[in-house]
Amino acid sequence: MVNSAQVSSSDLQTQMVTYVMEIQNNTCGDSAVAFWTRCETQYPSLAPLALDLVHAPASEAYSERVFSVCGDLTTGKRNRTSKTLERRVFLKMNYKTLDELASTA
Repeated sequence: MVNSAQVSSSDLQTQMVTYVMEIQNNTCGDSAVAFWTRCETQYPSLAPLALDLVHAPASEAYSERVFSVCGDLTTGKRNRTSKTLERRVFLKMNYKTLDELASTA
């Protein structure tokens, strides 16, 4: 596993640019797991994260939670706010993380 302190932003940016160019030209039809397994050495900073995301199980729980929050935010008791629904849902779903970031600043 690559230590994030050891990876420079230019290395990461180079890997991202190379990755984007490769997927635009890729016609081999690899699955995502096969692609990232094959390219782990080429993208040492991107591959671990990509493999974690690809291997994450699909779940309806999070999307159901978002729909529930949207329902709560569009009921009559909260329909006079000036923020967009998208922004309100984002703030509601991420308030703990945002609060932690604010307390460390």
